[in-house]
Amino acid sequence: MNQKEQANFNEISNRINKVKDYLNDRNTSYSISELGNMIEDFINVKDTLGNLGSIINFLTLQKAKLFLEKKFNQELPGVLLKDINTPGWKINCILNDGKRIVAEAKTTTPTGRTFGSKQREEISKVLDKLKSVEADYKYLFITNEETAKLLHIEYSMELVGITVELI
Repeated sequence: MNQKEQANFNEISNRINKVKDYLNDRNTSYSISELGNMIEDFINVKDTLGNLGSIINFLTLQKAKLFLEKKFNQELPGVLLKDINTPGWKINCILNDGKRIVAEAKTTTPTGRTFGSKQREEISKVLDKLKSVEADYKYLFITNEETAKLLHIEYSMELVGITVELI
């Protein structure tokens, strides 16, 4: 990890440890008469963690980066220097042999047995983006096994040239 990535990781670790400490000190066996305490605890956890989606994306991209470093047997030091919430490729790098890798990550969990309409829209956007770019390696990193299965069933034609990797 570069310094920025390490700092982000340390901050996330500190946040989750604060949540653990907070919940260990609280009564976590709630009854209906303690809804106020439960609401207070959820608000505290939410405020302590911050933007949970960004945290999950950052950790997912870190895992993707480690996967790529191992697969291609080289470090990718500057890969995650930009803010993960900015537009553009989440991973975009040139390997030592001059080949280009682009990658996106989706933390989508299917709603029931399929994707919801908004999820379908987002998946189609990401796949179109990956299909349209010139790169030697194109990856879509997925964090949910059901999502990976559904992608291969429902989007098999759109996945040509794209590697779906469950991490």
